[in-house]
Amino acid sequence: MAFARKSYGELTDSMLAQITRGVVNEKYEHAASRTKYRLSYPNIKGIVSVKGTLKGAPFEFRRDADYRLSGSMLEWLPAGEKPDAGT
Repeated sequence: MAFARKSYGELTDSMLAQITRGVVNEKYEHAASRTKYRLSYPNIKGIVSVKGTLKGAPFEFRRDADYRLSGSMLEWLPAGEKPDAGT
């Protein structure tokens, strides 16, 4: 049996999900024309972090500056930073 090596962040996210019964690592490909993305779980209470690629480099987006939780959707704010298209 082969094991895949995971990063420290992947391990801590996995442990957090198990402890809190939360969702970790929900992935979306960003399209420049879209501002809202429906999340997998309708009764979500909050978003801990949103990570992606900005100008070709890894970036952690800021809650209420770049994005916000709008019902069961992640919404990119007009004045905030947005991920590179196709990432």
